[in-house]
Amino acid sequence: MGGDCNADLHSKSRSEDELYYEEGVRTTADPSLNVVLLEDSAAVIGVAIALSAVSLSCLLGTVASFIIRTNAAHLVGRSLPKRITDDIVCRLENDPMIR
Repeated sequence: MGGDCNADLHSKSRSEDELYYEEGVRTTADPSLNVVLLEDSAAVIGVAIALSAVSLSCLLGTVASFIIRTNAAHLVGRSLPKRITDDIVCRLENDPMIR
């Protein structure tokens, strides 16, 4: 993929002045060179986007694992004190909407 792009850029005849990528695409007489060059560029950009998406997924997974590990001790195994639980039950039993 990248080799094709590199070969396409170097196979093009260049004048004394170096042509920039955009100028080369616009001024070439060979339409197949434009097709291959632009397709290869799109493929390289697509790979970069995919790599960044996978990297972000790994980062989010790591953050989620950290949050789970740090908060699990606070969420599991703790209960309300007996007097608070009894108070809640008493209030619920005395509420006419719940009966």
